[in-house]
Amino acid sequence: MCPNNEICCYNGCGFTCSGHQNKPGTCPRYLRNENLCGMDCSSDSDCPGVEKCCMTACGSTCSRPCYYYLFNTANQAAGVRSAFWSLPYICRQL
Repeated sequence: MCPNNEICCYNGCGFTCSGHQNKPGTCPRYLRNENLCGMDCSSDSDCPGVEKCCMTACGSTCSRPCYYYLFNTANQAAGVRSAFWSLPYICRQL
């Protein structure tokens, strides 16, 4: 049991308490297929700066986040294509 609203996280060897911090953005989709099997992090608070803790095929790693912006009118639909290409390359990978 962890104190002060901390969460209990598995760190690869056992369990540890961590102050959970959910940073903005989402993890790049391509990381789900990467064979990075180390447990580099258990929550966003384990990662430096703006990086997020992202799941891989068999572990987790810190990664730069992706920020996706949604368009709210049909007139802006054409802008979606150009907005997609303005995303960082790692955010465009499926």
